Amino acid sequence: MSTNMQEITAQPYHGIFLNDGRKFSNWGSSHSTQPAVYVEPFSYADVQAIVLDMKQFPTPVRPVGSMLSVTETIVNDGGTLLCTRKLDAILGLETDDQGRHVVRVQAGCRLKKLSLWLQQQGWEIPFQAEIGEATVG
Repeated sequence: MSTNMQEITAQPYHGIFLNDGRKFSNWGSSHSTQPAVYVEPFSYADVQAIVLDMKQFPTPVRPVGSMLSVTETIVNDGGTLLCTRKLDAILGLETDDQGRHVVRVQAGCRLKKLSLWLQQQGWEIPFQAEIGEATVG
């Protein structure tokens, strides 16, 4: 029996890696989780390596930001909790096809950082969360 599927080789991962069984809670401690693995990747290549390596990073892989949500978004018992805090770059301001101004950021960009950067550009977002450490993604 022949197959045309390519074997996916594991890519190196760079970032924080914890698999010590610790629990994580959201802001206010209304929800907690005990993932098999907690990671904070440094780059998009690291995110790709995580998603492709199901042995070292068990599924499901759930992305989280600063864990400030009051919802169950952080709950991922037995899976991989992927924190985007290290992916916090502001990529730039551009105009889309409809003439709207769009700011491009990585998912871990904090609202305070974004607001300060936009202020330097002469712009502001129409809504500002009270918690500046909340992430965009």
